[in-house]
Amino acid sequence: MDTSQMPIMARRSDDDIPLSPVQKRFWLLEQIHPNTPAYNIPILFRLKGKLHIDILERTFNEIINRHEILRTVFIDKEGEPIQRVVKKVNFKLPKLN
Repeated sequence: MDTSQMPIMARRSDDDIPLSPVQKRFWLLEQIHPNTPAYNIPILFRLKGKLHIDILERTFNEIINRHEILRTVFIDKEGEPIQRVVKKVNFKLPKLN
């Protein structure tokens, strides 16, 4: 069968998704050294002017809910890591006084 003519089927939202080799390496490193910030990429933004926090939160939520990768979590299933995509996220900015 010519696979170039086969339709791409949508994945069910509750399907288990295997990790890529790179994701498995990061998962293993997290198991060995939990909560390490070694692979974080810090970015700082300085915003000037009036900040509308409600609009900023809605913007972040729209971006997160459009992109599955930003809603992907890793869970342990019988000793093996798998990916699951959370259906919807309600992101709230932490507010400091």
